[in-house]
Amino acid sequence: TVKVAEKRMVKEMSLPESLERIVVKDRSEITIIDIQDIDFLEAQVDYVEIHTKAGKFLKKQTMNHYESVLPTNQFVRIHRKFILNINQLAKIDKYGKETYSVILKNGQQLTASASGYAKLKEVLGM
Repeated sequence: TVKVAEKRMVKEMSLPESLERIVVKDRSEITIIDIQDIDFLEAQVDYVEIHTKAGKFLKKQTMNHYESVLPTNQFVRIHRKFILNINQLAKIDKYGKETYSVILKNGQQLTASASGYAKLKEVLGM
């Protein structure tokens, strides 16, 4: 019983915490982005481009990292290239045989794969 409790404690300590903000440094400027202000994240080779109303910010990090630390009830990986803040979602249209067009409140359009659409439906309770 003590060993089980110790294992549970180690497992809980190793789980990544949900992010509340992302700090981005660009030359001499440091920008703090509240995750509520994020529209979506986009893969850019070795970087992630964070799209907000205030602009775009590059962070040297992986999409897998953000997928694991952003709140899963708010951020969904809809494509290998995109992680969507569902609070910015306005509409979903069928685009092709197994792809969907995700339209944001600001009018931007993203592509969702079949598996990304399935995850999105699950989070939205559809």
